[in-house]
Amino acid sequence: MFAPALLLAWLYRTFGFVGLLPGVVGLAATGAAGRRVVRRRGGHYTPAELARLDDPGLVVAAARMLRRDG
Repeated sequence: MFAPALLLAWLYRTFGFVGLLPGVVGLAATGAAGRRVVRRRGGHYTPAELARLDDPGLVVAAARMLRRDG
């Protein structure tokens, strides 16, 4: 949990502001790659896709399915 903050602190102490920039970009890329967004048009979802959704995603999926079914 504290590893990203420690990594950024170490980069800043070792390389200064120049070292901090790649660390921030790397952490942002890692976070973006780790988070997948499931978007399905028309309200058709597989059970695996529904299992990966978080609470707000489930709300959107349920609304799309209800809209689809009338």
